[in-house]
Amino acid sequence: MGWLQSVRRLVESRQQSGVPGAACPRCGVVLTRTDTAGYGRVILDVCSQCQGLWLDAGELDQLDGSVWVDLEDHAFHESPGDHPPCDCPGCRVPLKSVSAPDLPDVIIDHCPACSGFWLDAGELELLHVVVDRSESEQVSVRGDQKPKGWSDLRWRLHQVCVSRD
Repeated sequence: MGWLQSVRRLVESRQQSGVPGAACPRCGVVLTRTDTAGYGRVILDVCSQCQGLWLDAGELDQLDGSVWVDLEDHAFHESPGDHPPCDCPGCRVPLKSVSAPDLPDVIIDHCPACSGFWLDAGELELLHVVVDRSESEQVSVRGDQKPKGWSDLRWRLHQVCVSRD
């Protein structure tokens, strides 16, 4: 069973009571907190109606299924389109619609204030393509700066390999 199926099973089996005030930015239903023990300290906030997910800063990287890629540090850019506007369930700031350069059709919502992410149903699965591409991407590294989208572990391993040469 893959990491994504494991997360889905945990979400289905461990839903807890809702958090007062944290409402789904799409349909207004109170989000249900779901403990994902086994995936770090991630507690997903899930909408029981539309199956959307709220991920606080740092949680998306823990769920992306890769130690090599820091998905939250990926080169997302603002994406215009018909993605419905909504507000952050935590700080009520308007979310920005963003997409990855290599997958412009996958539009997710990012909070510029608290750095959280709102994923509509199915978007976590689509982001796995971004992770797969980033893992296999050969980036030309210049200088002493970690390339955008690389995890700290990948960067440290690269530095060790370079220092041996």
